[in-house]
Amino acid sequence: MADPTFPEADLLEVMAGLHAKGLRELRTSQVAGAAGIAPWVARRLLAKLADDGKIQSRGKTKARVYWLPLTPLHSETNAVPDTRKETPSNTLSWSPASVALASYLAKPISQRDPVTYQREFVEGYVPNVSYLLGERTANSLYEEGAVRGQLPAGTYLRKVLNQLLVDLAWSSSNLEGNTISYLDTERLFALTSNISDAPAFPAGADAEHRILLINHKRAITFLADQVPDTGLSTYTVRNLHALLMEGLVTDVGQLGAIRRQIVSIGRSTYTPLSIPQVLEDMLALIIDKAGRIKNPVEAGFFLWVNIAYLQPFVDGNKRTSRLSANIPLMLYNCSPLSFMDVDVQDYNQAMQGVYERRDVSIAVDLFTWLYRRSITRYGTVTEAMGTYDPDTLVLRPYATAVLLAMVREGLPQEPAILHAAAPEQLAVKLREIVKKEIDGLSAFNCQRHGITPAEVEAWRRKQAGKRQ
Repeated sequence: MADPTFPEADLLEVMAGLHAKGLRELRTSQVAGAAGIAPWVARRLLAKLADDGKIQSRGKTKARVYWLPLTPLHSETNAVPDTRKETPSNTLSWSPASVALASYLAKPISQRDPVTYQREFVEGYVPNVSYLLGERTANSLYEEGAVRGQLPAGTYLRKVLNQLLVDLAWSSSNLEGNTISYLDTERLFALTSNISDAPAFPAGADAEHRILLINHKRAITFLADQVPDTGLSTYTVRNLHALLMEGLVTDVGQLGAIRRQIVSIGRSTYTPLSIPQVLEDMLALIIDKAGRIKNPVEAGFFLWVNIAYLQPFVDGNKRTSRLSANIPLMLYNCSPLSFMDVDVQDYNQAMQGVYERRDVSIAVDLFTWLYRRSITRYGTVTEAMGTYDPDTLVLRPYATAVLLAMVREGLPQEPAILHAAAPEQLAVKLREIVKKEIDGLSAFNCQRHGITPAEVEAWRRKQAGKRQ
């Protein structure tokens, strides 16, 4: 008779091996046969692993099937009830290397090797020669995600900014424990743009979660405004961290600052570096190398895994890495990466694989799936963009200046246009743009001009008063 004390870790390895052979949903008999144990022993062990959350299952009695958490049939975590299209990219497939890594990470911490930060992970990377994503995957994703044509940096992002603000802020915040729904996040963003004027909405929501979401909104807007001019720099990343963590750390001196404290990673054998000067030097090196990578998708992936791996800040490293991953995509007018529909456990395993093994297998599979979903999500906007009018692009900052003068300073349209000092030959075109923008200005689209919803509401009231 088989030993009823068959190790759980060994059974997880058996399941990983079956997954690697293409078997996703595993019956008790399959697991028992591969492990060389009696079906009743396998059934007892599988039930316990499922109860402990180490594996997933569905069905009852003899029809019950099991699989590792890394291989869900379709993740419903963080799903948004909206109009997104169902495409083949909805199916997240894991490579044998990912399954093997997940099997290692499923072992108890006591059976995994203690590790610390390894500088060669960054120092040994040669931009445009080395590829974390793999050269073929990186090039394929760039081809799929790029917007055709010679456009100023950040042009595509501006077109999808309103959608991205909610998508990325909500999905990234969910990975940090946010409990506010997607629809309530939309409503919250329409009501406020700063921590100081955040209403108690939605009722009963944790104030920290409201701050978490609003900080993301401000940080994404900062990137949209700054990146086209400043590019990728240490200044940008550190200011990004400051915006994300405002009101969430006790010491304001920690905002954007290289940490001087020791940090630990929960449920991991990884211990990050704790020497401030080395942290600062390595962050600078990561940003420098990312800036020299010609493929923006590879550059985004490089930033995502390396900022999280380094842990340069006292807190907020993963959310900073997620938003930083979008910087190269913005600069090259590629589809942004929103992290919508990511499963928290899958995400954490991707990070743990990098932390403990410097193995990006899970991260590559997850990133590839997520980015293709983002391309699909924002694809409808791409199709609607059509051919750009170069005059419209030139006049964009002038139109913003006019709207700010009208809404914030109360100037009439003509004085505001004269004050903007646009090229004289484009004055007629500017008037057309300003009229359309003013007619359509609302709390839901004002952020792209640096105008708050409260300012729009106040301006509308004044205009209504003048007509009475």
